Amino acid sequence: MRKLFILVVFLLFLFQPFIAIAIAVESQPNDQDGLALEIFQMTQTLEGLIQQFKSQQSKISEYQKLQTAISYLSFRSRTIEMLKYDLRFKKERRETIESNIERIKDDPDAWDKLVKGFQAKTPNSSSEQSRPSELRLKLYKDKLDGINSEIIALETEIQGLLDELSTFESYVQEKLGLISSR
Repeated sequence: MRKLFILVVFLLFLFQPFIAIAIAVESQPNDQDGLALEIFQMTQTLEGLIQQFKSQQSKISEYQKLQTAISYLSFRSRTIEMLKYDLRFKKERRETIESNIERIKDDPDAWDKLVKGFQAKTPNSSSEQSRPSELRLKLYKDKLDGINSEIIALETEIQGLLDELSTFESYVQEKLGLISSR
């Protein structure tokens, strides 16, 4: 037995480097498992960061779209204001023409005398116009009809733009509400 013991010790002494290598090889998978785990965790962290970056990019893109929408709203508002100004101007012209029509209707003879007196001063006065007030009245009424149709068209256009603006504005406010609630 002693010989056997010596033989085992001798063999262990002889094969010790191989046993150490075997133990080292067995411990490497544990190190590799730890390294693999660290790489996996880093990969998960990077994927999380990429998702956050994409989320931020989509928010930035959404903000840019909303900024464009707000600029559009501002442009449309200015357009509507210009159309309203034009509408006020046309309504003032209509009132002036209506006032002139009333003056002609109230005293057509005075108007005829005024026009005839003016025509007498001009060398190319036509004698065909027996009642200049009637002709002037007809011209004013035609002009009044044209201005009334322009006013109706402008009011319709303004109302359409206001409806569009209101719809678009509520859409933008809804989107802003969704973004701010995130």
